[in-house]
Amino acid sequence: MKVHHVGYAVKSIEDARKEFELLGFRCESETVLDNVRKVRILFMTNDTCRIELIEPNESDNPIESILKKVGSSPYHICYESEDIENDARLLKEKGFRVISDVSEAPALGNKNVCFLYSKDIGIIELVQEY
Repeated sequence: MKVHHVGYAVKSIEDARKEFELLGFRCESETVLDNVRKVRILFMTNDTCRIELIEPNESDNPIESILKKVGSSPYHICYESEDIENDARLLKEKGFRVISDVSEAPALGNKNVCFLYSKDIGIIELVQEY
């Protein structure tokens, strides 16, 4: 599978954006509110790598615990999938644990995504690419 992006948990998208701009990144999108996951998201790129900055928007979101444990940091790699349902099933059969079922992601044009966890590599995300 091809890497789509690296997800960063950040306390402030605006502060992180400024730092990543110093490293040559530029905004690829507007900041998007994801009400399902209770986060705000901004994609940035430097032509060779795409990152996703994810900031908590409400309490009870998946980013809070990461920020409390380690502070702002990368926490998942997203991979493109041509058949997300099948790939998620195959990974589950190989020992991955589904932590978020397939659902639409507003920041990715409502493409389907799902999150899985492996004790050996951590959290991954799959995004449906047609």
